[in-house]
Amino acid sequence: MPRRLVHRRSVAEVFVTECISTEIPDTFVLGAQWPRAHTFYESVAGRHDTMLLAETLRQSAIYLAHTRYRVPLTSRFVMQRIHVKARSDLRQIGMYPSDVRIDAAVSGILRSDSALKQFTINLRFVIDGKVVGTGLGIANVMTPETYDRLRWTSRQADGVGPAICKEPVEPHTVGRSRSADVVLSNHPRKGVWQLRTDTTHPILFDHPCDHVPGMSVLEAVRQGAHAATGNVEAAVDELDVTFSKFVELDEHTLVIVVLDRDGHHSAVVTLEQEGTKVAVGSVRLSRPHRTP
Repeated sequence: MPRRLVHRRSVAEVFVTECISTEIPDTFVLGAQWPRAHTFYESVAGRHDTMLLAETLRQSAIYLAHTRYRVPLTSRFVMQRIHVKARSDLRQIGMYPSDVRIDAAVSGILRSDSALKQFTINLRFVIDGKVVGTGLGIANVMTPETYDRLRWTSRQADGVGPAICKEPVEPHTVGRSRSADVVLSNHPRKGVWQLRTDTTHPILFDHPCDHVPGMSVLEAVRQGAHAATGNVEAAVDELDVTFSKFVELDEHTLVIVVLDRDGHHSAVVTLEQEGTKVAVGSVRLSRPHRTP
């Protein structure tokens, strides 16, 4: 799959491999391949990281928009929502990369002067005939001019300052193995962390971005849930994030975690900048799976 069609620069980060249309309008079958090992989307007890579903959903949405709905390559995409559910018991990593069949349906199509402006994508991820997860995404599509007008309306200048990237928390407290992959810094309030944004990260910032990328926000939600629950060995069974504003690189961002009543397996995570909610996510963690 050409990198430009999924907005990636690194060939290694392109997971979508092919696509065919079906006889039913606005439905497609895509192929994807998930690697046995990845430097960032680390396996949990021999099972694929749920974040692979989210990134594959993002790539699928962009690819379909460009190739099936005539969206120019210059257009900009803004995700409103990403929701993935995974069957951790079925995402076992085998002796070879996992070939994934993706059943995709596009709905909620909004157009302006025949140009695609918004759409919803629903996905089923299938490996070896078994459904291993589902996904839903809602995306807005904008011309560069519309994007610039929306993007910079609330800012003083057409640009951003240096990203805020303080010292990371200990990796093991957020379920990571490397400090470079930690997106949280400590904060004095209990249940609160600060987002740290490293624009040199080779995966989260595969290409330059004028705001915190959506996958970085998803990772902050995941790490916040792990940090607050202490359930750091658990896989993510479900993740649902809604984006309400651009998450600015150069503003302090609080990651506020409220645990569900069980205290160990689910949480609501809110990202705030200057007292305004910019994203809200809910996370459901599984009990840790251990290999025999």
